[in-house]
Amino acid sequence: MTTGTIDLANFRLARGKHSSITEGGCLLELCSFMAREPWSDHPKCVSPVLGAFGRRLNDDLGDAERQLLTPYAERMLNTAGDGQDEARGWLAADWPIRNAVYAALRPRFDEVLKPTIEKLLPSALDLLDRMIDPSAAPSAQAAA
Repeated sequence: MTTGTIDLANFRLARGKHSSITEGGCLLELCSFMAREPWSDHPKCVSPVLGAFGRRLNDDLGDAERQLLTPYAERMLNTAGDGQDEARGWLAADWPIRNAVYAALRPRFDEVLKPTIEKLLPSALDLLDRMIDPSAAPSAQAAA
Protein backbone atom coordinates (compact mmCIF):
# COMPACT_ATOMS: atom_id res chain seq x y z
CA MET A 1 0.00 0.00 0.00
CA THR A 2 1.30 3.44 -0.93
CA THR A 3 0.21 6.45 1.11
CA GLY A 4 1.25 9.98 0.18
CA THR A 5 4.85 9.69 -0.92
CA ILE A 6 5.81 6.58 1.05
CA ASP A 7 5.42 2.90 0.37
CA LEU A 8 4.17 1.34 3.60
CA ALA A 9 5.54 -2.06 2.60
CA ASN A 10 9.06 -0.59 2.75
CA PHE A 11 8.59 2.00 5.51
CA ARG A 12 10.45 1.20 8.74
CA LEU A 13 9.12 2.39 12.06
CA ALA A 14 11.82 3.68 14.37
CA ARG A 15 12.14 4.52 18.07
CA GLY A 16 11.82 8.13 19.23
CA LYS A 17 10.95 11.41 17.51
CA HIS A 18 12.04 12.32 14.01
CA SER A 19 12.14 15.67 12.21
CA SER A 20 10.66 14.39 8.93
CA ILE A 21 9.44 11.31 7.07
CA THR A 22 12.83 11.06 5.35
CA GLU A 23 14.38 10.10 8.73
CA GLY A 24 11.75 7.42 9.29
CA GLY A 25 9.12 7.80 11.95
CA CYS A 26 7.38 6.34 14.92
CA LEU A 27 3.86 4.90 14.80
CA LEU A 28 2.22 8.23 15.68
CA GLU A 29 4.36 10.23 13.26
CA LEU A 30 3.22 7.83 10.56
CA CYS A 31 -0.38 8.52 11.62
CA SER A 32 0.16 12.29 11.29
CA PHE A 33 1.63 11.78 7.82
CA MET A 34 -1.21 9.52 6.70
CA ALA A 35 -3.79 12.02 8.00
CA ARG A 36 -1.99 14.84 6.16
CA GLU A 37 -1.50 16.67 9.46
CA PRO A 38 1.70 18.51 10.39
CA TRP A 39 4.48 16.02 11.21
CA SER A 40 4.09 15.14 14.88
CA ASP A 41 3.98 12.24 17.30
CA HIS A 42 0.76 13.79 18.71
CA PRO A 43 -1.58 13.82 15.70
CA LYS A 44 -4.89 15.56 16.40
CA CYS A 45 -6.90 12.83 14.66
CA VAL A 46 -5.73 10.08 17.05
CA SER A 47 -7.30 9.47 20.46
CA PRO A 48 -4.95 10.76 23.18
CA VAL A 49 -5.27 7.41 24.98
CA LEU A 50 -4.32 5.48 21.83
CA GLY A 51 -1.55 7.99 21.15
CA ALA A 52 0.01 7.55 24.59
CA PHE A 53 -0.18 3.76 24.36
CA GLY A 54 1.10 3.75 20.76
CA ARG A 55 4.10 5.99 21.53
CA ARG A 56 5.09 3.85 24.50
CA LEU A 57 4.66 0.57 22.63
CA ASN A 58 6.58 1.91 19.62
CA ASP A 59 9.53 2.93 21.77
CA ASP A 60 9.55 -0.18 23.98
CA LEU A 61 9.60 -2.74 21.16
CA GLY A 62 12.69 -3.95 19.36
CA ASP A 63 13.20 -2.97 15.72
CA ALA A 64 11.76 -6.16 14.25
CA GLU A 65 8.72 -6.28 16.55
CA ARG A 66 8.03 -2.56 16.03
CA GLN A 67 7.33 -3.20 12.33
CA LEU A 68 4.23 -5.19 13.34
CA LEU A 69 2.65 -1.87 14.37
CA THR A 70 2.58 -0.39 10.84
CA PRO A 71 -0.89 -1.75 9.91
CA TYR A 72 -2.34 -0.17 13.05
CA ALA A 73 -1.51 3.39 11.93
CA GLU A 74 -4.38 3.67 9.48
CA ARG A 75 -6.83 2.14 11.95
CA MET A 76 -5.86 4.71 14.61
CA LEU A 77 -6.84 7.64 12.39
CA ASN A 78 -10.06 9.51 13.26
CA THR A 79 -10.31 8.02 16.75
CA ALA A 80 -9.98 11.38 18.52
CA GLY A 81 -13.29 12.55 19.92
CA ASP A 82 -15.13 9.32 19.10
CA GLY A 83 -16.39 8.90 22.68
CA GLN A 84 -14.37 5.73 23.32
CA ASP A 85 -11.52 7.10 25.46
CA GLU A 86 -13.02 6.08 28.81
CA ALA A 87 -13.26 2.47 27.60
CA ARG A 88 -9.74 2.73 26.14
CA GLY A 89 -8.50 4.02 29.49
CA TRP A 90 -9.94 1.01 31.31
CA LEU A 91 -8.38 -1.35 28.77
CA ALA A 92 -5.03 0.43 29.09
CA ALA A 93 -5.17 0.28 32.89
CA ASP A 94 -6.09 -3.40 32.90
CA TRP A 95 -3.23 -4.52 30.64
CA PRO A 96 -0.23 -3.60 32.87
CA ILE A 97 -1.93 -5.16 35.89
CA ARG A 98 -2.32 -8.46 34.07
CA ASN A 99 1.27 -8.30 32.87
CA ALA A 100 2.59 -7.40 36.35
CA VAL A 101 0.93 -10.55 37.68
CA TYR A 102 2.53 -12.50 34.84
CA ALA A 103 5.94 -11.00 35.62
CA ALA A 104 5.60 -11.78 39.33
CA LEU A 105 4.55 -15.39 38.73
CA ARG A 106 6.84 -16.21 35.83
CA PRO A 107 10.06 -16.97 37.77
CA ARG A 108 8.26 -19.51 39.91
CA PHE A 109 6.23 -21.18 37.19
CA ASP A 110 8.52 -20.65 34.21
CA GLU A 111 8.98 -24.35 33.53
CA VAL A 112 5.23 -24.98 33.45
CA LEU A 113 4.10 -21.79 31.71
CA LYS A 114 7.01 -21.10 29.36
CA PRO A 115 5.48 -22.76 26.28
CA THR A 116 2.37 -20.56 26.51
CA ILE A 117 3.72 -17.24 27.80
CA GLU A 118 6.86 -16.62 25.76
CA LYS A 119 6.16 -13.00 24.88
CA LEU A 120 3.83 -10.17 25.80
CA LEU A 121 3.74 -8.76 22.27
CA PRO A 122 0.63 -10.69 21.19
CA SER A 123 -1.12 -9.33 24.29
CA ALA A 124 -0.06 -5.77 23.47
CA LEU A 125 -1.26 -6.09 19.86
CA ASP A 126 -4.56 -7.53 21.07
CA LEU A 127 -4.93 -4.58 23.43
CA LEU A 128 -4.21 -2.14 20.61
CA ASP A 129 -6.94 -3.83 18.54
CA ARG A 130 -9.41 -3.53 21.42
CA MET A 131 -8.43 0.09 22.15
CA ILE A 132 -9.02 1.11 18.54
CA ASP A 133 -12.59 -0.20 18.74
CA PRO A 134 -13.56 -0.66 22.40
CA SER A 135 -17.21 -1.20 21.50
CA ALA A 136 -16.22 -4.58 20.03
CA ALA A 137 -14.34 -5.67 23.18
CA PRO A 138 -15.62 -6.95 26.52
CA SER A 139 -15.66 -4.15 29.07
CA ALA A 140 -12.57 -4.09 31.27
CA GLN A 141 -14.48 -1.77 33.63
CA ALA A 142 -17.18 -4.41 34.09
CA ALA A 143 -14.53 -7.03 34.86
CA ALA A 144 -12.85 -4.81 37.47
